[in-house]
Amino acid sequence: MGGDTRATGRDLAALLLLALGFRLLFLVATPRVLDNADAVHYAETAARLGAAFGIGLGAPIPEGDINPKIPVLYPLLGAVASTAAPDVEWGCRAVSFLASVLTLIPVYLLARNLHGRRAAVIGGTIVALWPWLADYACAVTTEATGVLWWLVGVWALLRAARDGDPRTRWTAPLAFAALHFTRPEGTVLLLAAPAAAWWCFRKRGPAYPWLVPYAVAALAALGASAFYNRAVAGAASANAAATASAVSWRRAIVTARPPG
Repeated sequence: MGGDTRATGRDLAALLLLALGFRLLFLVATPRVLDNADAVHYAETAARLGAAFGIGLGAPIPEGDINPKIPVLYPLLGAVASTAAPDVEWGCRAVSFLASVLTLIPVYLLARNLHGRRAAVIGGTIVALWPWLADYACAVTTEATGVLWWLVGVWALLRAARDGDPRTRWTAPLAFAALHFTRPEGTVLLLAAPAAAWWCFRKRGPAYPWLVPYAVAALAALGASAFYNRAVAGAASANAAATASAVSWRRAIVTARPPG
């Protein structure tokens, strides 16, 4: 057991260094600009959230309200990271960069759990040198962060539901809750993941040891999301996309309503 732990540590250390070096090379070799509307919205939301929570950004705050279409976690992390970066744009990039590097850890652990060490090293190497992940590591976007939460959640849910590991009973719902706060489709995965895990491993014993913590964390995440959306948009929806849709419909109805 101790040998397996040492081998895992050596593998992960080498793979993390490989991923870090490849992404730094990609960052230096590829010019970085805010080249799409989503990136601009994430950076602006990060600046406004930083102002709302009293996080000093050292830059003018864009005018306007917090965008209800943007899930809160990624821009909030970008605002926090911007305190140690040149500006909020690079703060968001730092979050993407770190998430992209760390993604190889759940990939390695999943592959090792399911297929052994050789498959884990191959999988980790592919992730470390995957140009798509390196590109998103250097961009203001949620893809790298969303992939990290998703794979951590899958690994932790596998360990909790199949192997009965008590250490991951809370890790799985917290990871899927983070995905819910990062991507609009994360709400679907937050709710679908426990149902899929129960169906796949229903014959391995009672589900309540891992399902109860998952339900508690999921309900807390949905409630917190509804509270946040109510505060920023006036619509108490648990999903950013649903909130934006409700706000758009309400504005359309008010606009179309005849005077008087």
